[in-house]
Amino acid sequence: MKDALRQKLLNERKKINEKEYFKKSHQIKEKLFSLSEFQKAESIMFYVSFNNEVHTHDMIKAALKEKKVIVPKVREKQIVLFEINNFEEIDQKDKFGILQPSKGRMAKKEEIGLIIVPGVGFDKNGHRLGYGYGYYDRFLENLKIPTIGLAFDFQIVDKLPAYGHDVKMGKVITEKRILEFG
Repeated sequence: MKDALRQKLLNERKKINEKEYFKKSHQIKEKLFSLSEFQKAESIMFYVSFNNEVHTHDMIKAALKEKKVIVPKVREKQIVLFEINNFEEIDQKDKFGILQPSKGRMAKKEEIGLIIVPGVGFDKNGHRLGYGYGYYDRFLENLKIPTIGLAFDFQIVDKLPAYGHDVKMGKVITEKRILEFG
């Protein structure tokens, strides 16, 4: 069930043309930056987008002007955090082709004020469908830090299968709406 839905959503995401991709990503950025959670947070963890995920490169560059920005790096199946001072520090690709920093100051979870989370899909209850490796589920487990998932509107489905280890998002932003979960 999850694998078939994951593949369907990834295929849909591949169909977005470049102009629409950047337009929708910009609309999502505008919504994110207008949220009080974003404005109040001194430190924000962003994922570094790849493979037609909602484009975060411009978000990271803009946030760096006024916020502390932390990005993930996968090491031995765990997310390790790095604070960056400029986007050029994200200069190395991992085995999946995701950009990550090659150096920089390691950060701690306690330093994060808001986490921006990627997803292949999200449901109307705040559940997330990832790539199936569990990196973010393990990372987010037991954290009390606000989370916001970013997705294109077609990535929102009515219901995802949810398990005990799945972490619900606080909000999900698409180009059309902001979904909030209690």
